[in-house]
Amino acid sequence: MERNKKTKVIAIVPLIIGVIDLSIGFAAFSSILNVQSSANVKPYNSTMNVIFSSAESKAEVTEITPVVTPNSLVATNGIIDNSNDPTISNLSATFTEPGQTAVYKFYAYNAGELNAFLKSIVFENITGQNATKVCTASAGTSDELVQKACEKISVKVKVGNELETSTGKASITGHTLAKENGEAVIITLEYEAGTNRADGDFNVAFGNITLNYSSAD
Repeated sequence: MERNKKTKVIAIVPLIIGVIDLSIGFAAFSSILNVQSSANVKPYNSTMNVIFSSAESKAEVTEITPVVTPNSLVATNGIIDNSNDPTISNLSATFTEPGQTAVYKFYAYNAGELNAFLKSIVFENITGQNATKVCTASAGTSDELVQKACEKISVKVKVGNELETSTGKASITGHTLAKENGEAVIITLEYEAGTNRADGDFNVAFGNITLNYSSAD
């Protein structure tokens, strides 16, 4: 009887992109560039400035409403914050059965004076853990069933024309984000259809996902 009750799964992405403490990299200007023996070059903050935006053609900041399947799925709005390292947070969904998804679409916008290059997409471990995803059974729920269901619950990321990934990309070349342009960032929270169910509630926590942009390819 217990195994037939509806399962509620809460998938939480604490800070995405600075999915997630999304940070924007400044690798090309992390040290002083010696142009001449008597001259140093230090860039202004506006030189390399990739931020999050709700629009492709200009920097706009609003909450991001996810597209959910089915329509009854409860999911929170994403929140953009560019005040320090750009971050989008509050991405979460309360899954009740396999086959449900919440899709967030926003943009990485190049507000700087130089072209920017996406160098990597990094899925980080949860703070204090040795994994990028941890599933925890609630009281009365079988941990064995939870871990089987957990295997098919994921966060997927697609940036511009890069292929969607659920594990990250350590090295990316030839991916340009021109100044005064934006590229779509799509985050999908998914409980895969046809997968295992647990016999009660459980929580799914994900580590941060970092998009690293540089001024040099």
